[in-house]
Amino acid sequence: MQGDEKQTPERDAKPGPATWARTMRRIPAGQQLVAMRLRKIPSQLVLTGLLALAGLILFTPLVLDDLVYRSGYLLRPATDAVEISRPLVLSDQPRITILSGSLSVPRGFSGRPRTGEALAALVKGGNARLALAAPVFQVEFASKPGGDDRPGALAASGSPMLAALNDATFEKLTIRDGAIHVLTPNGPEIVFEDVNADVVVKRKTAMRIKGTLKYRGEVVTYDTTVGSRIERRGAMRMPVKAQIKANPVSAVLDGRLDWRGVPTLTATTAEVNITSVRALARWLGPAWPSGPGLKDFSASGGLEWSENTIAVHQGLFRMDDNEARGELQIDLNGARPAISGTLAASSFDLSPYLPVSAPEDAAASSLIARFKSARDLTLPLLGLVDADVRFSADKVRLADLDSERAAIGLNLHAGRLLIALADVALPGGGQARGEFTIEGWTTLPNYAVKGAIEHVEMGPLTVALTGNTLMSGRGDIDLNLSASGASGIDVVSKLGGSIGIDLPSGGTVACSVPSIAAAARALQLGGIDPCSTSTAIGPLKARGSLAHGMMLFDGIAAKSGEKTVQIGGAIDLVTWIMDLAASSVTPKAEGQAEIVRVNVRGRPDAPTLIVRAP
Repeated sequence: MQGDEKQTPERDAKPGPATWARTMRRIPAGQQLVAMRLRKIPSQLVLTGLLALAGLILFTPLVLDDLVYRSGYLLRPATDAVEISRPLVLSDQPRITILSGSLSVPRGFSGRPRTGEALAALVKGGNARLALAAPVFQVEFASKPGGDDRPGALAASGSPMLAALNDATFEKLTIRDGAIHVLTPNGPEIVFEDVNADVVVKRKTAMRIKGTLKYRGEVVTYDTTVGSRIERRGAMRMPVKAQIKANPVSAVLDGRLDWRGVPTLTATTAEVNITSVRALARWLGPAWPSGPGLKDFSASGGLEWSENTIAVHQGLFRMDDNEARGELQIDLNGARPAISGTLAASSFDLSPYLPVSAPEDAAASSLIARFKSARDLTLPLLGLVDADVRFSADKVRLADLDSERAAIGLNLHAGRLLIALADVALPGGGQARGEFTIEGWTTLPNYAVKGAIEHVEMGPLTVALTGNTLMSGRGDIDLNLSASGASGIDVVSKLGGSIGIDLPSGGTVACSVPSIAAAARALQLGGIDPCSTSTAIGPLKARGSLAHGMMLFDGIAAKSGEKTVQIGGAIDLVTWIMDLAASSVTPKAEGQAEIVRVNVRGRPDAPTLIVRAP
C-alpha cells in the first residue's frame, strides 16, 4: 500500500472538498455548470480550445468579409438608421439632392447593435460600410448662380452618418431600390428606376460606382471609377473612367472631370456603339417605323461635356457601312436637343436608306419605283431634335446614280427639315443644286423640292429615275415640286408643280413618230418594238406641269433634221399609263408636207398605238 501511494504523482492530486466548495460559492450559478464541466477536461485541451476561439474571432471577419456585408445583410432594418426626411444636397453643379431614403450602418460580426461611441468612432474613422435603402435622388442641370461651386455642399445636419455620406468618408456604400429624377431646363423629367449600386472608396484615392438601373423598362449596367480630387488655383480635377451598357447601346470613356465654376467632363477617348438606331429611338420614347438603314452606329473620338453641351472632336462615325470624320456637338439647353457640326466622308452610299423593292427589272429598281414602294414616310424623331450639320463627300451613291463630290447642308428646326444641295457634282460634269424640305412630319408630311440640275447627261439620269433611257444629250432641268402623304404612293399621287427641260445642243429621244406609225401598221402583222430606234433632235425647250400625280405636256416641239416633232398629253406617274399625241411634219416639194399623227395609250411595256389620218 505504501509503495502504491509513493508511485502516485502529486500533480494527480485533486483539491479537497472544502477548497472546491469555496470556489463554487464565488461563481454565479450559470457559470458553475460550465466550471464543473471544464473541471473534467484536461488543461491542454482547454488551452487549445481557447486559442482556436481567439483565432476564429480574429480572422473570420477577414475570410467571410463579403458574406458578412452582403447586400441582404446590409439592408436589414437597423435600430440606428437615419431617415432622410428633408433634402440633403450632395453637389451644387449639377445640383444633386437626396430627397428621401434610409441610411444605416450594419451591425458588427457579433450581430449586436453598436454603442453610440463605437458607431461614431467607426463613422468618423472613415471605415464604415453604409447602407442606403430606397433613396430618391434629384439631379438638376440648370445653373444656380451664387451657389457653392464646391461639390458636396452639406445641408445642415448633426448626423455623423449623413456627414460621412456627403463627404464620401466611408469604405463602402450599398444602394438598393433607389430612383433618380433628372430635371432638364426645358425638357421633360427623366426618371431612372430600380437603381442599385455599390460605391467603394479605394484607399481614399478613388471611388468606384458599379450597379444597374432601369430606364423605360430596359436594364442599364454601369461601372464608373472616379479618382481623388486635385485642387489647384481655385480649380478642381478628378480622373474618370466609365462604362455603360444597355441592350441597344454601350459607351466607354476615359477622361477627367474639372470644376472651375462650371463642371466639365473631358475624355481623351470615348466610344459609343448602337446596335440599331431604330431600336434606340423606340426605347427613348417616340415610335419609329421599321425600314432599311439606320442600323448599326458607332462614334469614337475626344469628348467634352459642359453646361449640358456634348462635343465630339476629331470623331470617327460609322453607320450602315458608311464612314465619316469630323466634329459634332449636342446642345441640351433648349426645348429640344440641338445637333451641329461638320462631317466629311470619302464615299457615302444612300442606297441603304431607300425603300426596298424586288429588282424584277430596271424599272422596278428605279428611284421612282423604290420611292413609290415606301410604306411609311412619317418621321416622328424630327420633332424631337434640332440640327445644323454640314456634310461633304468625295462620292455619293444613290441607287444607280453616282456623284463625284457632294456638299450638303442639313437644317432641322421645330420639325421642319431643310436639305440644301450646295454643290453636288454628277457624272460627266453635271451639277445639282437646290433645296428639299419636309414639314408636318407626324401624320401627313409635306414635301417640297426646288432646284436645278445643270449641264447633266440625260441618259444616265433618266435610267436612274425611271429605269429606261428616255432621252440623251446634255442639258438642264428645273424643278419646283410639292406633295404630301404618309407613304410613297400617296406622295406621288399628290405630286404637283412644274418641270422644265432644256437641251441647248439637242440630243436624242427614245422613239420617233414615223417609227411609231410604222410599228402601228406592222402590229397587225405581228408587231415590232416601236422604240427600237432613237431619233436625233435639235435644240429643245420643254416645260411640263404636274397635278395630282399627272405629268402634263402641251406642245413640246423639237427639230429632227427637216422634220418637226410635236408631243403633248399626259403620263400618270402612279400607274405609268400614258395618253400621248405625237405628230411629225416633214416638208415636201412645192410647199407640201408629210404629216404623221399617232396616239400612244397604255403602259410603256404594252402600249396601244393608233395612227390618225393626216
